[in-house]
Amino acid sequence: MLGAAGGALAAPVTLTPEEMRAAAAQALEVHDDRLALTLAEALLLRDPRDGFALIIRSRAARNLGDNATARRAARAAWDLAQSDGDRYAAALVMAQALSSDGHRTRAQLWLRRAAQFAPDDRSAALIARDFRYLRGRNPWSTQLRFGVTPSSNINNGSKSDTMVIGGLPFALSGGAQALSGLEISYGASTRYSRDLSEGLTLHVGGAFEGKAYRLSDAARRKAPGLGASDLAYQAVELSFGATIRGTRPASPLDATLRLGRNFYGGAHLADYAAAELAKTVTLGRHDQLRFSLAAEEQWRKDRAVRSSTALTGRVDWRTRIGNSGLLQLSLGLRDTESDSAIIAHSAQIAGLDYRFLKPVFGAYLGLSAAYESRDYDQSLFGARPRRDDKLMLGASVFLPEYDYYGFAPEIGLSVVTNRSNEAIYETEDIGLTLGFRSAF
Repeated sequence: MLGAAGGALAAPVTLTPEEMRAAAAQALEVHDDRLALTLAEALLLRDPRDGFALIIRSRAARNLGDNATARRAARAAWDLAQSDGDRYAAALVMAQALSSDGHRTRAQLWLRRAAQFAPDDRSAALIARDFRYLRGRNPWSTQLRFGVTPSSNINNGSKSDTMVIGGLPFALSGGAQALSGLEISYGASTRYSRDLSEGLTLHVGGAFEGKAYRLSDAARRKAPGLGASDLAYQAVELSFGATIRGTRPASPLDATLRLGRNFYGGAHLADYAAAELAKTVTLGRHDQLRFSLAAEEQWRKDRAVRSSTALTGRVDWRTRIGNSGLLQLSLGLRDTESDSAIIAHSAQIAGLDYRFLKPVFGAYLGLSAAYESRDYDQSLFGARPRRDDKLMLGASVFLPEYDYYGFAPEIGLSVVTNRSNEAIYETEDIGLTLGFRSAF
């Protein structure tokens, strides 16, 4: 017995369940949440497994500030869902209830579930919009990484099988030569940020990454004494930092301190501490300059003589070229001091990165190039100091139309060559990577 959906009292009427569902939906549309909740409760007394009524209960309870009831109703609707449409609706109201209750990270996970079952492109776009909104207001930011790369040089070995010392040739062991195989990379990072004032934000975070390998049959024949576990790499890191915006929020000053430890072949390789100071300057609507200065101290545990201190200065220019793409140019200098001849060097760095903003047959393309010239303080094998020239070329294809729970595949091709006046350090690597990143 009820009145119109707007809540105006009228003569008593009898409604069928379908009419009650329609009235409940109309009550939500006109923001009469108490009436919508009353109708939903009546439907659930008739049938506790009425998924539509559970969705109405969740939405109405959330609008009335009862987020606990909203979450319970959404969970029940999810558990009862039989179709993609039911799963989409249940996941969406669960995300809304969690967001209203301040659980933004969990809300983002439920939005990914909703995206998986979105009925059309418009619904998927709205979820992506809501996801970005939540991400911008969530103090926690978490990223996951995974990639598989068939590579011609998984051990960064020499492309030559001999080296010359004092004019005499010496054969390199199989393990020192380039070995083909498969690299499996994985990692995760998380950061918590908190605004202390309008112009100051502090953040703390942690990260880990790892690389595992599988040697090809040819590599195992070339280096029978080398196992894939001998090449495995892991790293863990803690970070602390601050962002100072002052009177120009678009041109912040960032300060970061990182403390880390890495492992190679199952053994403790090094500990490190790194600090960076970076200033972003916004120039007009489409241009930014970023100036950074970084210092890193590394304490090697395999051989103490290889410990080092590195200073790096860098400038990046980012610009938007119309509606077609984003361009970044980078220039940098690095000086590394060490007691080891294979570590101490100075370097000049240049980079170019271009990202297309418009898809080509549904795919977003990216191109990159980087060059690094290294001048070493001395040589281990000759009278002339060692000099390396490293060139890196890359291309990537991102396929957002093939997403799964909001993650879509990205295919990358990379070519890395290192030329050196000492043949043992000449390397070449061609890799094809399959990875995944967020489509939002």
